[in-house]
Amino acid sequence: MVNTVRIKRRASGNPGAPGVLENAELAFNEVEDVLYYGKGNGGSGGSATNVIAIGGSGAYSTLAGNQTISGAKTLTGQLLAAGAGAVTVPSVSQGSNDTSAANTAWVRSYAQPVAATLTALSALGSNGIVVKTAAGAVAARQIEAAAGRLTIANADGIAANPLLDLATVGTAGTYSKLTTDAYGRVVAGGIARLDELAAPTAPVALNGFRLTGLADPVNAQDAATKNYVDLTVQGLDPKQSVRAATTGPVTLSGTQTIDGVALVAGDRVLVKNQANASQNGIYIVASGAWTRAADMDVWSEFVSAYFFVEMGTVNAEMGFICTADAGGTLGSSAVNFVQFNGAGQVVAGDGLGKNGNSLFVTGTANRIVASGTGVDIATTYAGQTSINTLGTIGTGTWNATIIGLAYGGTGANLSGASDGTIFKKNGSALVPATPGTDFLNSTSTIDGGVF
Repeated sequence: MVNTVRIKRRASGNPGAPGVLENAELAFNEVEDVLYYGKGNGGSGGSATNVIAIGGSGAYSTLAGNQTISGAKTLTGQLLAAGAGAVTVPSVSQGSNDTSAANTAWVRSYAQPVAATLTALSALGSNGIVVKTAAGAVAARQIEAAAGRLTIANADGIAANPLLDLATVGTAGTYSKLTTDAYGRVVAGGIARLDELAAPTAPVALNGFRLTGLADPVNAQDAATKNYVDLTVQGLDPKQSVRAATTGPVTLSGTQTIDGVALVAGDRVLVKNQANASQNGIYIVASGAWTRAADMDVWSEFVSAYFFVEMGTVNAEMGFICTADAGGTLGSSAVNFVQFNGAGQVVAGDGLGKNGNSLFVTGTANRIVASGTGVDIATTYAGQTSINTLGTIGTGTWNATIIGLAYGGTGANLSGASDGTIFKKNGSALVPATPGTDFLNSTSTIDGGVF
């Protein structure tokens, strides 16, 4: 009969070496297919000092199939053929020897993040300026600006460097007044008026030139014109003209017609004919109660005030002066106005014309002429050449009415009388005398009469 020698073995359970072997004792772990040997006798009770793997398919690397290799291994050649199988290694902590094999998790944890960014770059479908928008993500960008604020050339940087410039918001020129927007850009320019300038903080010299076109002063510190000063020296206080002036008492309220002028709210009107003379003055027309004009609403403004009337049937173009004296009280002291000039009173009568302050004769064409030396009959007038310097009519036909006896005429048309007819006066005209009655003829009898 054949003898069978069986060694220590493990058919199931865990992989790994037995806990104790005697010196030279063998043990096979069928779970991992590894043969173990007890080496030495320095163990407890004379047991083996070490238990080492000495054989079995699980004790060495194979060229096919999957294996789990434990312990540190040094590889001096190619581990796997290209494209065949995989090597699984345990996790390696940071700082491990750089000759150790690293598993996939370790490699990924230490992979440079730029790899994902490079992948995103390779997938980008446009050119130009590129920015990273997130981990592993990029996007194409271009330089932009709010409309109307900047102009941008080569915004994507492809053709050339981007070029930024200020947008045009105005017109080039020289200005003394500028308007800027919220970004400090000049959006408008103009020439500043004097009333738009800041008030001076020192005397202002005009370099020997005059101020012209000034209005008359109103307030105490206003500049005075030469005309105003001249009038003040003369004792006159000029006022703004009025549209119309009264010709009789009026109601001091509502719009109405005065001296032929239909007044509207806001018109200035001279009231000079009130029964209560203290009510006279310059008023501003209103739909309700009238108010005194601002330049004649205190007594001192009435003294020597004068002004002109613009319109009216009676008062047009007339100037009036107030005769009020200083020291009066407005509302109780009488206020009177007298005509200051007659510019509007003088009118051209029949046969005359008027041009400003000049009156002139309006002669009839080809009859009367007026010159600098006088008025004369036109030389072109029909019959003028037949009248001598003494006024004797030498030629022509009489076309006027019959001249009466009082002016050396006959008072009658005698053209039908016979030649040699004797005439006598009969009232206002001459009539033919009766022969033998009014004068002696050939048949007359001279009688000495009786006694």
